[in-house]
Amino acid sequence: MPPQRICAAIPHPRLLSGLAPNPPRGRASARSGEPGQDTPALDARDTRVIDARTDEIYYGPVLRRAIQRASLRLARLPEGLLMLAAPSTAEVIITYLAALRSGRPVAPVDPRLVRSRAGELATRFAPAVLLGAPGAPPPGYRAAGRAWVRTDPGAPVHPDLAVVLLDGPGGMRLSRRAVQAEGVAVARALRLRSGEATLTSPPLFTGAGLALLNANLAAGAAVVAAEGSVAGAEFWAAAERWACGSFAASPRVFALLHRLGWAPVRHRSLRTLTMVGGSPPEGFSSLLYGIAATPPGHARPGSVGPALPGGQLSIAGGEVVYEGDTVGMGSVRSAADLARGDDLRGVLRTGERGHLDADGYLHLARDHDYVDLFDTVVLDPGA
Repeated sequence: MPPQRICAAIPHPRLLSGLAPNPPRGRASARSGEPGQDTPALDARDTRVIDARTDEIYYGPVLRRAIQRASLRLARLPEGLLMLAAPSTAEVIITYLAALRSGRPVAPVDPRLVRSRAGELATRFAPAVLLGAPGAPPPGYRAAGRAWVRTDPGAPVHPDLAVVLLDGPGGMRLSRRAVQAEGVAVARALRLRSGEATLTSPPLFTGAGLALLNANLAAGAAVVAAEGSVAGAEFWAAAERWACGSFAASPRVFALLHRLGWAPVRHRSLRTLTMVGGSPPEGFSSLLYGIAATPPGHARPGSVGPALPGGQLSIAGGEVVYEGDTVGMGSVRSAADLARGDDLRGVLRTGERGHLDADGYLHLARDHDYVDLFDTVVLDPGA
């Protein structure tokens, strides 16, 4: 373990710096900033968030106080969706956890999408705050440091809404119950261990990346926020420095690393490799967008694994159907969808074709490859 710089002084996460509340409009926000039940595993003794850039460690009371401070600042802002550019940094993780703690729905977005299409995001989803937005804000917003803040409340949101994902066609709305259930189920399925360190991969703005973040926090693991490319030296230097025991990526990322000559045996601390969105080779574990997972050492050729603990897979007319608490509330294409209730009611028709073997392992008709957000289509009204 490297020398540790404990964050004794608790700064406001930089994403929130410079934000000031709108002038009072009748009554204060009902959001109190008091501890809630929506922050994954902050009571887990070994839970740590580590900033790979600075080697600062947020843990125990230090982490809880950082989240509380961020929660209080969020509570002073207009009500509605918190949308943020979400590189894999400690400040993004703290802001995300603060939003969950405050009961404020949050949408982590690819930073490149925010830089290139911030105005469209603001128009399409009417967030209360867009953190990381560049340039002058559109009508209805004011600039506040690194953010656009609405001059009036954002679009109405459903009280159960916790997370909005934009990493695929139609996006997805997740309830607090689904976020909690998925974190616990993935932690159990992948047999994540308390005290072990893991890297932030896939990116935090993807459903898989967020599910793995929640799962590692639920397990009491240490999450190393490494912002650089997985093909970069700095990313793997952080893995070595913090003795990371697990790494997850899509099939195409593993293929890229293989072409670059990367080999896991060079990283002695790596215990588990997880393939996200595809059938894993021998020795890997796997995760398929919150419905199926294979624990380490249990991979089967051509299979993405059995249902997550507590869930159930079935085949209806050749289509893969999943039932469980981890299912989201439904798609999201515009601000109007944010106020919708639970359209799916625990049943997800995946659109995938496949079959189940005698042991309940799912085999897809085609080997599923993880959908990149880099070509997000959720903003296309015709998608």
